[in-house]
Amino acid sequence: MSGIPKDFTEVSASDKLEEFRASKEHFRGLSFPTISSVGSNGAIIHYSPEAETCAELDPDQMYLCDSGAQVCEISFGLVMIQIVWGFYLLTTS
Repeated sequence: MSGIPKDFTEVSASDKLEEFRASKEHFRGLSFPTISSVGSNGAIIHYSPEAETCAELDPDQMYLCDSGAQVCEISFGLVMIQIVWGFYLLTTS
């Protein structure tokens, strides 16, 4: 069991991240389209998955998510937050 929902794709992972962010009070929008990529797609510069052709998340392949968001707090103005994630499974074999 990998913990990854069945049929969870590059696009649905990106959408879920945006949904989580949008639920926060100070979220104002994405800074740029999220780069959500599995395996070799992570090597494509500015990769943008399409719902019809994107890959499913695979616990045996690296997942890269490059996502930026804009948040606005009264005391700080507009701030861009950018996160790059890579997830992979370590094994002892």
